[in-house]
Amino acid sequence: MRFIPIFAALAVANAKLLIDYRGGDPVSKLGTVDMEHQNLGDHVAAGTGGSNVFIKPENDSKLGVPCLHYKRAPHYRRAEVKNLQHNTLSANKKYFIGYTLRLSHARSGLVIFQWKKQDKDAAPKQNIPFHLEFEGANKLTLGYTTPGSNGSNRTAIWDGTFSTGSSMDNVHKIGLAIDTASDCNGKLELWLDGKKEFSRSNLCTWTGDTYPKWGMYRGEAAAGDDSDPAGHTFNSYVYRVQFSDSSKAEVAESAGW
Repeated sequence: MRFIPIFAALAVANAKLLIDYRGGDPVSKLGTVDMEHQNLGDHVAAGTGGSNVFIKPENDSKLGVPCLHYKRAPHYRRAEVKNLQHNTLSANKKYFIGYTLRLSHARSGLVIFQWKKQDKDAAPKQNIPFHLEFEGANKLTLGYTTPGSNGSNRTAIWDGTFSTGSSMDNVHKIGLAIDTASDCNGKLELWLDGKKEFSRSNLCTWTGDTYPKWGMYRGEAAAGDDSDPAGHTFNSYVYRVQFSDSSKAEVAESAGW
């Protein structure tokens, strides 16, 4: 994999950025912690999950640099940070996201990013307009939800290799450009490690108030299944997140552009 520097000296943050998170910053600078036990809705308050589930700033023990460390034990379904909720974002705009991270490992069903609709029951139902989800240990997919039905009609519209592990080669930069056209003529673009991987128009990226979530969701062990605890224990190390409503250039550092 082509090496992309991630820990070079950083420029002064642009005030236009809606989110400008650097590893080691307080979690609150990225957003609000959202953690859950095995069952949907069984929330874990920030700082109460012990060593089983947490999201906290610290040094990446493998690379020796500041990060936001997410951890989930086998029977926890969610460790995410959400932001820009409740009509902060809007239709008919373009947003740009950069997301630099490393994963200890992955498996099918593990989601590392969600573009989430605030009211999943609002018509037309579209719970998660799009998300990034693993199919296997090193295959990342871009999942898209067609509006209607129960809001969970999801299909993979892109897939690519996303390595995991403990070296610098396993640090990846994800770039997203989202056009939130309200007439289902939105455009979605994806870059991975500086290479453009996907571009498609005529997508429903905005069918109601929507916001981003970064972290780890699903891929947990089934209730009562303790056959592979190591395989269902996940660690994610986030070094940089940027979110702009102004220009692609503003998130270039974390997106790898």
